[in-house]
Amino acid sequence: MTNLPDDPTDADAGGPRRSGTGRLAWLVAGAAAIAGLALVRVASVAMETPDSVDRITIVNETDYGVDVDLRSAPDDSRLLLGRALPGADAARNQVLDAGDVWIFSFLRAGVDAGEVQLTRDQLEAADWRVTVPDQVVATIEESGQNPYPDEGSR
Repeated sequence: MTNLPDDPTDADAGGPRRSGTGRLAWLVAGAAAIAGLALVRVASVAMETPDSVDRITIVNETDYGVDVDLRSAPDDSRLLLGRALPGADAARNQVLDAGDVWIFSFLRAGVDAGEVQLTRDQLEAADWRVTVPDQVVATIEESGQNPYPDEGSR
């Protein structure tokens, strides 16, 4: 006949041994779950779709095609909006929202031809239309550039 220990936690008596490893496993699992939830939250914030404006139109009544970019501060990174062909309107859809200040820069063949700074209220009042200013033309002409033949016919 086998002698059973009176206390099942008595390791010396041959019974099962209880230790803190079970409690530690629960603590580790709980900490991992909390860390996982935090990681999911951070990832969801990072992947949220940024605010945008439905449409911005660049009105280019000049004889020169210009590249247009956008930033929200003088030292901020630039978002290229693309080329505005001469004598045409260039509509851009779903443009990232620059906030309260919108700075549009105009470039042509390596020449920084000028910029326009508008507030959000000014843009809304102008129905989100930005006109290439006359000063851009003057700067391009001062650099010695001429309009390209058939540039706006693309």
